[in-house]
Amino acid sequence: MTFSKNSTSSIDNPTWKPTIWLLSLLTALFVYVWLAPFSHPFEKLENYLPLHTTMETLAVVVAALVFAVGWHAYVLSRSMNVAMIAYPFLAVALLDFGHFMSDSGMPDFVTPNMTSKSIAFWLAARLIAAVALFSAITFDWKPACNTTACQRIAKLSIGYTIAAYCLILFFPAGIPDVLIAGTGLTPFRIIAEYVIVLIDIASAVLLLLFIGNRIPDNGFSRNLLIAVCIMALSELSFTLYSNTSDIFNLLGHLYKILAYFFLYKAIYEVSVKIPFEKLEQSQNLIFTEKELAQVTLNSIGDAVITTDINGHVQLLNPVAEVLTGWTQSEARGLPLDEVFYIVNQATRKPIENPAYRAISDGIIVGLSNHSVLISRDSKEYSIEDSAAPIRDSDGNILGCVLVFHNITEKYQLMEQISWQAGHDTLTRLPNRTLLSDRIGQAIAHAQRQEQLLLVCYMDLDGFKAVNDQHGHELGDKILIEVAHRLTNVVRGDDTVSRMGGDEFVLLISDIRNMDEVDTLLTRILDEIARPFLLGKDSLRISASIGATIFPFDSSDTDTLLRHADQAMYQAKQSGRNRFHLFDASMDLQLHEHHLQLTRLELAMMQDELRLYYQPKVNLKSGKIIGMEALLRWQHPEQGLCEPLEFLHLAEDSNLIVDIGNWVLDEAMSQISKWHEAGFDWRVSVNIAARQLQRHDFFSNIQALLARHPGAPAYRLELEILESTALEDMDHVRSIILACQGMGISISLDDFGSGYSSLAYLRYLPVNNLKIDQSFVRDMLDDDEDCALVEGIMQMARIFKREVIAEGMETAAHGALLLKLGCEMAQGYGIARPMPAENVLDWAVQFKPDPAWQHYPAALVGWGRTAAEATRPQSQLSLE
Repeated sequence: MTFSKNSTSSIDNPTWKPTIWLLSLLTALFVYVWLAPFSHPFEKLENYLPLHTTMETLAVVVAALVFAVGWHAYVLSRSMNVAMIAYPFLAVALLDFGHFMSDSGMPDFVTPNMTSKSIAFWLAARLIAAVALFSAITFDWKPACNTTACQRIAKLSIGYTIAAYCLILFFPAGIPDVLIAGTGLTPFRIIAEYVIVLIDIASAVLLLLFIGNRIPDNGFSRNLLIAVCIMALSELSFTLYSNTSDIFNLLGHLYKILAYFFLYKAIYEVSVKIPFEKLEQSQNLIFTEKELAQVTLNSIGDAVITTDINGHVQLLNPVAEVLTGWTQSEARGLPLDEVFYIVNQATRKPIENPAYRAISDGIIVGLSNHSVLISRDSKEYSIEDSAAPIRDSDGNILGCVLVFHNITEKYQLMEQISWQAGHDTLTRLPNRTLLSDRIGQAIAHAQRQEQLLLVCYMDLDGFKAVNDQHGHELGDKILIEVAHRLTNVVRGDDTVSRMGGDEFVLLISDIRNMDEVDTLLTRILDEIARPFLLGKDSLRISASIGATIFPFDSSDTDTLLRHADQAMYQAKQSGRNRFHLFDASMDLQLHEHHLQLTRLELAMMQDELRLYYQPKVNLKSGKIIGMEALLRWQHPEQGLCEPLEFLHLAEDSNLIVDIGNWVLDEAMSQISKWHEAGFDWRVSVNIAARQLQRHDFFSNIQALLARHPGAPAYRLELEILESTALEDMDHVRSIILACQGMGISISLDDFGSGYSSLAYLRYLPVNNLKIDQSFVRDMLDDDEDCALVEGIMQMARIFKREVIAEGMETAAHGALLLKLGCEMAQGYGIARPMPAENVLDWAVQFKPDPAWQHYPAALVGWGRTAAEATRPQSQLSLE
């Protein structure tokens, strides 16, 4: 009842009269033709095809326009029903195209053309048009919350089109007959036409009921009603034609084109016209309130600039006029960059104006720090600002407002305070505070570039006597001149700092060799030894320099300075006016270290490195559970060398990373071979601290697994030292989680030898704990080591970690480990490390020692009573 009442009131509106008159006229024309059919001029044409093709082409174009306007102008704030109408008309256009391209007389369209093929395309187009209009009218008219539903409609429309084309072109037998030669239209065709007519009539009736209630009464709804009604008349016309060129066929095509046209008007109305009318209203409102806004802006203490959506200046308040040097009348319409020109204070390069991003992204954007506004008259102001988009009531962006204020005095004061905190006011050199930061940066740079860092501590010889004899004023002048000379003798990237009094520190990076150190220090001494001119007189002084070199002196900041200071005093004691390196014997040691490192690098290149494998066994079940890959060096002269003899040489260089990657690659190759042979052992590989801390560690692991597709990731275990894990726990934790995500296990090696904190163990999600071999080896003789092993087992049970003990040298060790609850072990008591080619033979003949399972009385309650504590534990044996 409500619908009917509102609909009636809408129709009574005078604005509805054109709609009523048009529908009445078109209905009357249809009735007239129906009751008194007549011939039309084109009916006598020898070939009706050109006219039919022209009308269908026009229909395809209009249907495509319906889709195009609806697609490009649709926004989420608009009712989704618009998309439900517009998007399916892409299918209508494509199917209508297939209809007239399949008509008899046209060139074959993919498959031979025939009337039944053309009719099938026709029915498919009419059906989706009718269903789309009916669905859109009956569906709740509300905005879409996201684009998913709209995309689904488009996909369904395209899918329907593809399905129809495939069925009609390639599987025509699956379609009921629509035309029988010599007989005419089939009942299926006639029923289908009337079903479509009924759908269109139902759509028209429902739309008429909904207008003014669920659907607004506007140009969109009226044009939509006209389109639906004409579409029903068009379908009725097609049910009445007797041949393809009679008056009913012509009238049906004309009505179809007219229906599409009014549907296009409806979509255009809601997608283009109505939004533009709202925008115009918003602009009028903005214009009305402009004077009030101008008064408000003129009384604000901050500078304000507004722009249009293209970034052209619209308004400046008086504060903005003063800072930019532009009046509002001069700046109006100019690009914002021309009026508001900002650069970075340090680089002097232009900064991207935040207003453009505020307009493009629709967000509030702040200006970067150290921004300087250069006014029209070349004055400079340090500023802080923010830019925000200006929106209308519908959320559409109209432009941008830029608010900024002058912080020049504030910035200068902050800069002065910051400078004074890090500089010596007399010489204007960095002081001890800033030097400490510079040393930290220089150490990091030296580590990255693998170059030397020279830290020099310089003291002027006899400067106290100069002060006493000539006064502090002259002494200050000499200190200033010394600072000037030191600054000139070093490079721009190096640091000269005054520590106080007559002491200076030089921080010199990118040193390539010791010859360069000697040359540089000599040049500094010569520069200081030049006469200092004091009016007509001159004064000569000298300096003593102590130096230390990082990474040869791999110490922290304070220690490096202390070592350099100690070397400086050594220089003074040696006669002054000279330099002294912190460690006189270091040259020989460095040379020897370099030779050894080079030889190790050569060993890797010449394939002298080997991997040996030590088995891991479950003591309880006697099953071989895995192998540990252990590095060896097959030295041509020294024979087989263990890691303790050579690996420390590479720990402070990138060679350790190269070796680690080689070990991983070799281990993965061996995993592939064993996996192929049916032995699915997990192989553990030790990871060096330097390798683990590299930013590309995980990507290298990914590349490694990609190179070895035959080696499952779950068969690789990475062993990291407890001390390494504690150096950067956040980084190590992220690596552990990433590797575990790929199936790789992580073991904490030498557990118990470091901090072994419960907090650390809780934070690091390792799979296994590997008890340090020193505790396992001595636990038969040492109560404390036994208690430590037992404590680690309890800790592992609490945190649900697996445990493996290394260093199981005898069957007695195995028995005691089982008694303490540790079932997995490795060590000489099981097998010594062996080459890969010996592993399978060993595995075949391996039999677990039965003594592991039989605990002797001497082991029961071991270490618990005073009597057992005083007994010589090394005599315990399972033999």
